[in-house]
Amino acid sequence: MINDYPNADDVPGWDDSSVTPWGDVRLTWTYNPGSYLSFGVVHTLNQTDVAAQNQESTSVFATLNHRITPKLTGSFHGLFQYSAYDSDYYDGEADLLYLMDLNLSYAFNPNLSAEVGYMFDRLDSDVMYSLTTDRSYSRNRVYIGLRAAY
Repeated sequence: MINDYPNADDVPGWDDSSVTPWGDVRLTWTYNPGSYLSFGVVHTLNQTDVAAQNQESTSVFATLNHRITPKLTGSFHGLFQYSAYDSDYYDGEADLLYLMDLNLSYAFNPNLSAEVGYMFDRLDSDVMYSLTTDRSYSRNRVYIGLRAAY
């Protein structure tokens, strides 16, 4: 992947262009109709919420989608991502991201379903916003929803 930043000379610590390796490998095994197990690894360059910073990231993920009954489906998705900052200013600093999602879905008919789920996010970051505050956080979310499709 070739990255070109034509105005980078205006930002201290930024190069005007760089070359980053990129890859995306995924394997999926469908073991029953509506049920599958998927694994993957992705390596790429991504933008961050830290001003004028890029990260080179490697993610490993797994997804299990299992049809429990013809109308009830359960799923799990997990991801781990290691992201190293790609700049002079935060050189050597990294973020570790952990994501997990559990979901149950009940299909009333092909166009209407109800969902309930739980999501957990955790970020461990080397980057400090101030002397006492870093970017690390944990977040728990529970959701209930109705999905309509036309």
